[in-house]
Amino acid sequence: APAAQLQPPAAASADQAEPEADQPAPSQSQAGQYPPPAQADAPPDPADAATEPAAPAQPAPAPQQQEQREEPAAEPELTGFIVPIAGFWRARGDCSQPGALITSFPGHLPGAGREYRVGIHEGIDFYEWASCIPINDATEVRAAKDGEVIRADHQYVEVTPAEWAAFERAGWRGEPILDRLRGRQIWLDHGAGVVTRYAHLAAIHPAVVEGGRVAAGQVIGRVGESGQSVVWEAPGSDLHLHFEIRIGDQYLGQGLPPAQARLLYLNAFAIDP
Repeated sequence: APAAQLQPPAAASADQAEPEADQPAPSQSQAGQYPPPAQADAPPDPADAATEPAAPAQPAPAPQQQEQREEPAAEPELTGFIVPIAGFWRARGDCSQPGALITSFPGHLPGAGREYRVGIHEGIDFYEWASCIPINDATEVRAAKDGEVIRADHQYVEVTPAEWAAFERAGWRGEPILDRLRGRQIWLDHGAGVVTRYAHLAAIHPAVVEGGRVAAGQVIGRVGESGQSVVWEAPGSDLHLHFEIRIGDQYLGQGLPPAQARLLYLNAFAIDP
């Protein structure tokens, strides 16, 4: 530790005796120094070195490491998305108005219950009857944002009645079962842990391949109903797009009531509520 700082010597008072002539006062450069500097004309006595042990060498102080502070992770950008089906720009109204409607039906929103599989809906559904726009097996699905393709189920095999029965016996529990229920899928990585999922597709565009990139608005597939029992029970009766925005291992709106989760999607699409 550095030596304690000393106060500079007090100025001599008027009644203080003047130094004797044979004892010169220290020069201004020597005054206040600790320890006082050795006189230039007085070399150290060799006898002193012989009798006084040398002071042990003091280890150099370890350099103080600057405190490392981790910068907080930046929040991912959850705006700038486009609706994955063309024609959507209204948040509310009725089907007599122009422009498709972003559904407000609770069962189509994140956080809605799925009693038949004891689960929770993790995205937003686009159905014709709730969106005021034709949606069928010819409806094109668009990339909601620029991104990298990290999944494209070109080789998808449809769920069978035997599988469906096995899912029922298992109580619909487990991610592998949930993944099968989403049917044919595309996943796009938009960076910063943000991924969009497009599920129940009828087909995937041939140009969409894993490891490739797509641009916002690019056609990536067609609406379908894959992954559901209606495929063999009532084909064509449940055509819709299931769309998710995910951040890490959570879905957008997780833990919120469906109506509040919907507001997050409206914000992502830059649609006024």
